Amino acid sequence: MTADCSLAGDRKLEHRRTSFVQRRAYQRRPTHHDYRLTEKGIYLRPILISLKDRSARWGKWLDGEPLNIRHKACGHLTSLKIVCSHCDEPINARYVTQEMSPAMLGNAP
Repeated sequence: MTADCSLAGDRKLEHRRTSFVQRRAYQRRPTHHDYRLTEKGIYLRPILISLKDRSARWGKWLDGEPLNIRHKACGHLTSLKIVCSHCDEPINARYVTQEMSPAMLGNAP
Protein backbone atom coordinates (compact mmCIF):
# COMPACT_ATOMS: atom_id res chain seq x y z
CA MET A 1 0.00 0.00 0.00
CA THR A 2 2.88 2.39 0.67
CA ALA A 3 4.16 1.93 -2.88
CA ASP A 4 0.70 2.69 -4.27
CA CYS A 5 0.45 5.92 -2.26
CA SER A 6 3.93 6.92 -3.34
CA LEU A 7 3.10 6.21 -6.98
CA ALA A 8 -0.12 8.21 -6.74
CA GLY A 9 1.82 11.09 -5.17
CA ASP A 10 4.42 10.92 -7.95
CA ARG A 11 1.66 11.02 -10.57
CA LYS A 12 0.04 14.04 -8.93
CA LEU A 13 3.38 15.85 -8.81
CA GLU A 14 4.06 15.03 -12.47
CA HIS A 15 0.54 16.20 -13.37
CA ARG A 16 1.17 19.54 -11.66
CA ARG A 17 4.41 19.98 -13.60
CA THR A 18 2.81 19.17 -16.96
CA SER A 19 -0.69 20.52 -16.38
CA PHE A 20 -2.24 23.06 -18.73
CA VAL A 21 -5.05 23.93 -16.33
CA GLN A 22 -4.96 24.90 -12.67
CA ARG A 23 -7.94 24.36 -10.36
CA ARG A 24 -8.64 27.15 -7.86
CA ALA A 25 -11.28 27.31 -5.15
CA TYR A 26 -13.28 30.53 -5.32
CA GLN A 27 -15.84 29.61 -2.66
CA ARG A 28 -15.35 27.53 0.50
CA ARG A 29 -18.86 26.53 1.63
CA PRO A 30 -19.92 24.79 -0.44
CA THR A 31 -16.61 24.43 -2.23
CA HIS A 32 -16.66 25.63 -5.82
CA HIS A 33 -13.72 25.70 -8.21
CA ASP A 34 -12.83 27.49 -11.39
CA TYR A 35 -10.14 26.45 -13.82
CA ARG A 36 -7.43 28.74 -15.17
CA LEU A 37 -4.83 28.16 -17.83
CA THR A 38 -1.27 27.76 -16.58
CA GLU A 39 1.65 29.24 -18.55
CA LYS A 40 1.72 26.03 -20.59
CA GLY A 41 -2.01 26.34 -21.16
CA ILE A 42 -1.74 29.98 -22.24
CA TYR A 43 0.79 28.89 -24.86
CA LEU A 44 -1.91 26.56 -26.27
CA ARG A 45 -4.52 29.33 -26.45
CA PRO A 46 -4.21 29.72 -30.26
CA ILE A 47 -5.05 26.02 -30.64
CA LEU A 48 -8.10 26.40 -28.41
CA ILE A 49 -9.25 29.44 -30.39
CA SER A 50 -8.76 27.58 -33.68
CA LEU A 51 -10.97 24.74 -32.37
CA LYS A 52 -13.59 27.31 -31.39
CA ASP A 53 -13.37 28.91 -34.85
CA ARG A 54 -13.72 25.48 -36.48
CA SER A 55 -16.82 24.85 -34.38
CA ALA A 56 -18.25 28.22 -35.43
CA ARG A 57 -17.71 27.42 -39.10
CA TRP A 58 -18.76 23.77 -39.21
CA GLY A 59 -20.97 23.38 -36.13
CA LYS A 60 -24.72 23.68 -36.24
CA TRP A 61 -25.68 26.05 -33.44
CA LEU A 62 -29.41 26.72 -33.30
CA ASP A 63 -29.08 29.86 -31.16
CA GLY A 64 -25.72 31.08 -32.48
CA GLU A 65 -22.19 30.40 -31.34
CA PRO A 66 -21.86 29.58 -27.64
CA LEU A 67 -18.56 31.46 -27.22
CA ASN A 68 -17.09 34.70 -28.53
CA ILE A 69 -13.49 35.90 -28.23
CA ARG A 70 -13.09 39.62 -27.47
CA HIS A 71 -9.76 41.43 -27.88
CA LYS A 72 -9.07 43.32 -24.64
CA ALA A 73 -6.98 46.04 -26.33
CA CYS A 74 -9.58 47.22 -28.88
CA GLY A 75 -12.78 45.70 -27.50
CA HIS A 76 -13.81 44.01 -30.76
CA LEU A 77 -14.84 40.40 -31.27
CA THR A 78 -12.06 38.52 -33.02
CA SER A 79 -10.96 35.17 -34.35
CA LEU A 80 -7.64 33.53 -34.96
CA LYS A 81 -5.63 34.83 -37.91
CA ILE A 82 -2.58 32.78 -38.83
CA VAL A 83 0.03 34.66 -40.81
CA CYS A 84 3.59 34.07 -41.96
CA SER A 85 6.05 35.36 -39.36
CA HIS A 86 8.22 36.69 -42.22
CA CYS A 87 5.82 38.49 -44.59
CA ASP A 88 2.52 38.63 -42.60
CA GLU A 89 0.57 36.95 -45.44
CA PRO A 90 -2.25 34.64 -44.28
CA ILE A 91 -1.34 30.95 -44.33
CA ASN A 92 -3.13 27.64 -44.13
CA ALA A 93 -2.32 24.06 -45.08
CA ARG A 94 -2.51 24.90 -48.81
CA TYR A 95 0.09 27.68 -48.55
CA VAL A 96 2.89 25.90 -46.67
CA THR A 97 5.14 22.88 -47.03
CA GLN A 98 6.89 20.90 -44.36
CA GLU A 99 10.53 19.92 -44.46
CA MET A 100 12.97 18.23 -42.14
CA SER A 101 15.05 20.59 -40.02
CA PRO A 102 18.85 20.37 -39.98
CA ALA A 103 18.60 18.83 -36.51
CA MET A 104 16.45 16.01 -37.86
CA LEU A 105 18.78 15.48 -40.79
CA GLY A 106 21.81 15.30 -38.51
CA ASN A 107 23.25 18.56 -39.93
CA ALA A 108 22.73 20.72 -36.88
CA PRO A 109 25.59 23.15 -36.13
